[in-house]
Amino acid sequence: MNRYTIWIATAAITLWAPLAWGDSLTSESFAKQAAAAGNGEVALSQIAVERAANAEVKRFAQTMIDDHKKANDELKSLSHQEKITLPDEPTAEQRAAADRLRQQSGSAFDKAYVQQMLADHQKAVDLFRKASADNGVDTNLRQFAGKTLPTLEHHLQEVQDLSSDVGNASRQSSR
Repeated sequence: MNRYTIWIATAAITLWAPLAWGDSLTSESFAKQAAAAGNGEVALSQIAVERAANAEVKRFAQTMIDDHKKANDELKSLSHQEKITLPDEPTAEQRAAADRLRQQSGSAFDKAYVQQMLADHQKAVDLFRKASADNGVDTNLRQFAGKTLPTLEHHLQEVQDLSSDVGNASRQSSR
């Protein structure tokens, strides 16, 4: 494993550690985890829009900003109705991941960003899938999770495809 894979795996574990996979979700735990994930996606993607070398990575990053801001706004509205206070900025771990990304450039940046998005979206899909079926989550939030899940699954597929493209491009440029 190279050091980028290690820090991405560490960041993914750290970002998603609050959810023990066997535990039931509550409306509050789902909303806070979903908001933190969305905030992180937007923050990291804003960096990617500025720094990515690959045009497809930049396009994907802009899609992440647009889609996650929209979902975050809807989640804020639903959470306000439930009297749940959401985090409004990235977590310390997400800020650390952003700092690490800022230290990268060129194809190394693209690869690190894509790998981070891959790990984050795998966890987000799991979280939203679980929330959409968990009766411990309020009906409105459960419906939000179910409605948002296809978008997250699409993001995951896009980033998986992008991961192959970025990996192939970096292998070709190193030859």
